[in-house]
Amino acid sequence: MTAASPSICPFLAGGMLTERMFFVGRDDEIRFIIQNMANAQPTSINIVGDRKIGKSSLLYHIYQTYEERVPGYGRQPQDFVVVYLSLKSANCRKPDDFYQAVAQELLSRGSVQANPALAQPLQVTPFDVHAFSQAMGNWKQAKVLPVICLDDFQELLEPNSLFDDQFYDNLRSIEDRSQLMLVIGSRKKLKDYTSRESGRTSGFFNVSQTYILQGFSPATAMDLVRLPGVNNPALSEERQNLAIKWSEGQPYLLQLAGKCLWEAQKQDRPSEWAQRRFEEDANQVPTSRNYGRMIFMAIGRIGFWGQNLGNTADDWSNFLKGMITIVTVLLLLFGVEKWQDFTNFMQQSINDILQNAQTKEEENK
Repeated sequence: MTAASPSICPFLAGGMLTERMFFVGRDDEIRFIIQNMANAQPTSINIVGDRKIGKSSLLYHIYQTYEERVPGYGRQPQDFVVVYLSLKSANCRKPDDFYQAVAQELLSRGSVQANPALAQPLQVTPFDVHAFSQAMGNWKQAKVLPVICLDDFQELLEPNSLFDDQFYDNLRSIEDRSQLMLVIGSRKKLKDYTSRESGRTSGFFNVSQTYILQGFSPATAMDLVRLPGVNNPALSEERQNLAIKWSEGQPYLLQLAGKCLWEAQKQDRPSEWAQRRFEEDANQVPTSRNYGRMIFMAIGRIGFWGQNLGNTADDWSNFLKGMITIVTVLLLLFGVEKWQDFTNFMQQSINDILQNAQTKEEENK
């Protein structure tokens, strides 16, 4: 039975996800961030991941939903002001620009506008490093913690950047006094951006807790392809399974597959049409080399060749599969291959094997 499609596609294959009703998963990551906010001594967090893994959407979702989440940790929404700032879109080419951009984001919140003790310190002219530090001290006295979700942090780390160690040392000093919490999205760990050659040796890069953003689990991927809801999914069950198979748990690819399949369903086109559309854009997504997938794809080819070459060749194929499996396990133990990638691929492989076996059984009847 074909699922009823809503008039608006629930899948976003583009920029940051801003419609909170379509945000799926990341429960552990959200819990980690909110718990650090609610601690008596908050700790800044570095969210690390490749392009299109969902860093921006996660940071923006924290900004959207923190008020309803913090009571679960014994705190009140008025204890915090959370803002989101993309350093790619903001005009932050020097430290004073950064301070002013943060001040403007904080001033845009209604709770700040209604509280002179919070608003007035942000309206000092010029709003430089000293004014920023003083404002954060005033917020501490007012018992309000500003939480700045800084996206695309690598934009501050370009060669010949004006953001030097003095800038970062000042941020660390404010963090150490629990006057400010940062949730920083970046493509690499902050500590990996430091070196004497780059001129960045500040301790700021070593104080944040790091959280590596991974792809979606099978359960979360299924939740996403069932949007807008499990009781009224936009995609048929067959197309849901295709979206999961094409994307391998990568959030952007899940969204892209869902969008292409939704368009095919709306236009009464075959799944092959959707797959061609999907493959046209899927190649732009950066992926780490998945050695386990490469090896097991090779195993599949070896099995196919062995089946055609007869029993002798089958014996050699089985031997090679065993040796390759051992090598794969060694790669996993030494960290070359990720366990999550291995598990996801093995689960998909087992499903394919079972499906092929059932098909052959039906053909033999």
